[in-house]
Amino acid sequence: MTEFLFYADESGHVTQDPGASDSSGPSRFLTFGGCLVRRAEVSAIDAALTELRAEFSKKKNLHATELSHVQKIYAIRRILKLNVQLFAVISDKKTLRGFKAYSERDSQKYYNRTALYLLSRLGSYLLGIGIRSEEVQILFEARHHDYARFRNYVSKTQRNPTGDEVEGIQGISAALIGTADKDREPKLFLADLVAHAAFCAFDRNRKNFSITEVRYLRELADGFCEDDLCERLRIIQSDKVKDLCPETEAFLLKNRLR
Repeated sequence: MTEFLFYADESGHVTQDPGASDSSGPSRFLTFGGCLVRRAEVSAIDAALTELRAEFSKKKNLHATELSHVQKIYAIRRILKLNVQLFAVISDKKTLRGFKAYSERDSQKYYNRTALYLLSRLGSYLLGIGIRSEEVQILFEARHHDYARFRNYVSKTQRNPTGDEVEGIQGISAALIGTADKDREPKLFLADLVAHAAFCAFDRNRKNFSITEVRYLRELADGFCEDDLCERLRIIQSDKVKDLCPETEAFLLKNRLR
């Protein structure tokens, strides 16, 4: 049994075509959130999430999109009191360009590539503090996706590094990548909330009148940052990401993510 568990979830549409997020169009951004949990802390975390669910009068496991604005902020503040480390990556589909041709617009390849960046952030962290890859079980939210293909992709990248900010992938074990059902595994909410917070900070859409909400990500900042460095939060090809809300841009500059 591994000593650590890493939960991962995504927010946004996996299609590579950028659009305006609404009921009929794809999102411009795809975000992934992750949360590293020490197995010894599982009981305490489960108890905290059960308490949160009761406070919110929710009968089922928590889902970020089903919470009100104040409930999200309250949940974030409660989570930051737990002994966990948070991770997130943000992908802007307007920066894909060459990748679209290379991947033949395959949505699974796009999911895999973005998830690879998340695991690279995790791997870099593990290598930095001396945690062995075989000590971390990685669990993505189960969805209609070929995870055997994803594991093979991670293994291939480990054998033949691409050199584009994914060097940390050497710090994780592809064999320990699995899935969990969000309705059965309450701790997936931790990753779900992180992914949702990142998505809300970046995605300008018709429903929000192109006004993003950076409050959740700002509240979560201490979960990503240490010594004023936010190494566990990454905007892929950050220098190419344009047309952000002023509040989001200010957050990136303050945390030296630009």
